[in-house]
Amino acid sequence: EKMVMNWVNFNDSHGTNISPEEQNKITSERKAFTNEGVLFQKRINFLEKWLHDIPKLESEMRNEQYTKKLYLRYDFKSYKQYDIHRKDIQDMRNEKLIDIENAKSGLHLLLCIDMQAMKLIPQTNANATYYKMKLQVHNFIIYNVISHESDNFVWDETDGTLVASIFATCI
Repeated sequence: EKMVMNWVNFNDSHGTNISPEEQNKITSERKAFTNEGVLFQKRINFLEKWLHDIPKLESEMRNEQYTKKLYLRYDFKSYKQYDIHRKDIQDMRNEKLIDIENAKSGLHLLLCIDMQAMKLIPQTNANATYYKMKLQVHNFIIYNVISHESDNFVWDETDGTLVASIFATCI
């Protein structure tokens, strides 16, 4: 979008190396000879308005190099919906901070639980019959957010399946 806006505004650092003065001269000459200049200006105005009206949102990344970038957002129908979405995100972040503070004070335990993708063992390049003999290995991780301790549970399909009792036993 930024590149197109630069083209529209004749601050061209991405296309041809024509100075803004030269571009204005070419544009004014075009307007002087034909009625095409009026049509051209209408198209430019339409393009500027269209680019300005595209729903955009700021980067959610905390890295300095990404904070000035804008990203297109197409699933919000209005600014009101987007504002509600941003408020919900902020509410979730505040709740997370409250949970962390409560866990630090000992009111409850704060865990992050992750079930990683199932792996096939052994991972080798072999023929099709060998693939049928592979075991499914499951990886379940429990991470304590406050103490930074973690437990990693690994089992294959012969030891257990993916049922609730297996996970309850791990926890």
